[in-house]
Amino acid sequence: MNIFKKASELEEENKPFALITITKSVGSTPRSNARMIVLSDGTTFGTVGGGVSEFAAIKRASELIPLRKSEFFAQSLKVTDGHNCGGELEFYIEVINPLPRLILIGGGHVNLEIARLASLCNFFVEIVETRQEFATSERFPEVSTFYVDDSIEKALKKVSIDEKTAIVIATHALDKPALESVITSKAWYIGMLGS
Repeated sequence: MNIFKKASELEEENKPFALITITKSVGSTPRSNARMIVLSDGTTFGTVGGGVSEFAAIKRASELIPLRKSEFFAQSLKVTDGHNCGGELEFYIEVINPLPRLILIGGGHVNLEIARLASLCNFFVEIVETRQEFATSERFPEVSTFYVDDSIEKALKKVSIDEKTAIVIATHALDKPALESVITSKAWYIGMLGS
């Protein structure tokens, strides 16, 4: 597995993860520069040598991901502690945080400009729309994901909204059902342009 290719895919999907790299190894331990990825759900890709030291690094990475914090992490392996080999390992656990996420409900001219500005401010922008012709990469080149359905409520059911999500509603005719669909969500911000 190409660990950097996987990291790139995760960044494109805007998923948080930790990249663990062995930065120092002394004694009978795994080699320096070994790398692995840990996702927030504990899924792993690659290896940093297996065993107790890898388990400890995965555990620490899982603790650091929600804290959005990176750090060096040392692990000592001693034959007297029941290990087959001994030595010292140092890992760098780099947490890659997702971009702030902005859901734009409506693909009209207002959200077209908001999408451009949000992209310049490093937001991960997504569009929710009922009209396929207003939810295209040609119209919104900076948007990564489009949720389209025949009703705004159905389209919004496809969207995962968490506490790292901001929402802007600018649909005109569908503002009320859109707001009703998201008002009780975990979004940290909900804005609506009324006219």
